[in-house]
Amino acid sequence: MFMEEFDLNHDGRVTLNEFKAALTRIRSKMNEKASQAREYTSANAMRADRVKHKRMGVNVTEKYKLPMTSAQRTGFYVNDQQQ
Repeated sequence: MFMEEFDLNHDGRVTLNEFKAALTRIRSKMNEKASQAREYTSANAMRADRVKHKRMGVNVTEKYKLPMTSAQRTGFYVNDQQQ
């Protein structure tokens, strides 16, 4: 794997220029990955970012305009006109 990355002309030898070019490529790849990295100051912030599930704000009718089953129609309140 080292020779595949560093030996550009595939002659079995790594010259100083090939070595420098490979390190430059590796550094640019690492900078791309580092731009996506995040540093957290608390475990709760990391957990909240990792698990994107957020609870609904006030009540179920804000998210669901109609009940999912016919049995749920009893007691289901919606301000919008149901059809």
